[in-house]
Formats: sequence, C-alpha cells, structure tokens
Amino acid sequence: MTVNGQIPFIDDAPDPSPGVSCDPTVPTMNALRPCPSGHVKQWNVNTAQAPFVNGANAVQVCAIDYALNAACINPGTVYVSN
Repeated sequence: MTVNGQIPFIDDAPDPSPGVSCDPTVPTMNALRPCPSGHVKQWNVNTAQAPFVNGANAVQVCAIDYALNAACINPGTVYVSN
C-alpha cells in the first residue's frame, strides 16, 4: 500500500492461527497454502502520521504472487480530518 507515493507504517498483528496462515510473512508459518477464496486482509494505520495529510490522500494497493505477477488497483482517494 502506498499513501501519497510513500509506504506508511502498518500495524500488522501476527496471524492468530500459527501454521495455517496463507500469509508468508508470519514467522510461525510451517506451510505455504493458498488464501481461501474471499480472504480479506486488514491493516491499522495512524492517519495522524506522515505520509497522511489532512484533506485528500492518494492511496494505492498492489499485490504480487509467488510467480512475481503484480497487479495494482487504480489509485483511490481517502480524505483525512485529524
């Protein structure tokens, strides 16, 4: 994810189910397996910190698979008022 062209700090809590995660960054994972259909990933970000600004912020999310195929959503706008 980028915000205004920069990567924000993301509070990414570990998966509560060690060994069964489809997230390869979970340190306790013991097997790679595809994410279930409809898998949703959430992140917590502090919109009071850079790169967020009050007002309009350009946000884009990209994903890369194990074959290095990449896809990005069209940039969107998130409005912040802190």
